[in-house]
Amino acid sequence: MKKILNNLNNRKLNYGENIIKDWSKSVSPQNILDIGAGKGRDLKIFSKENVRCNAIENYPPFIDILKKNNINVLNLDLEKNSFPFRDESLDLIIANQILEHCKEIFWIHHEIFRTLSIGGNIIIGVPNLASYYNRIALLFGLQPYCITLDSAHVRGFTKKGYISFLNN
Repeated sequence: MKKILNNLNNRKLNYGENIIKDWSKSVSPQNILDIGAGKGRDLKIFSKENVRCNAIENYPPFIDILKKNNINVLNLDLEKNSFPFRDESLDLIIANQILEHCKEIFWIHHEIFRTLSIGGNIIIGVPNLASYYNRIALLFGLQPYCITLDSAHVRGFTKKGYISFLNN
């Protein structure tokens, strides 16, 4: 069992990194916010001179890493607190692999749309509840992998469900 856990811990997961890297070649944001930035992997894709990288993060070891990489870190409760940015002041907002951990997605989206500039971009990444392996798990009466009962995930997303949420 220990060997299996070590293999899982050493495995590099994609989380859409290649898609973000390819897409990043077509945009040049100047003021970016990464919500739940972790160690700043997505911010590194966009970090250049004259680009202001901001992060919302509350895990102390990740805050230290972000600060060492000259990222402006905000330690706040993104489900309750306003983002400390002016209206329409951010060119790019990243919420990659964070929304499935949040109960209050209405407030978070309010703040995203309040602070995003007109013509700005959003990167949203969430596990797909409708993926083939989750559907197969359900077929056999198993809990879907993206929302297991022993994980920190509190929401499951499908593409149509998320688009419907955004349209309401």
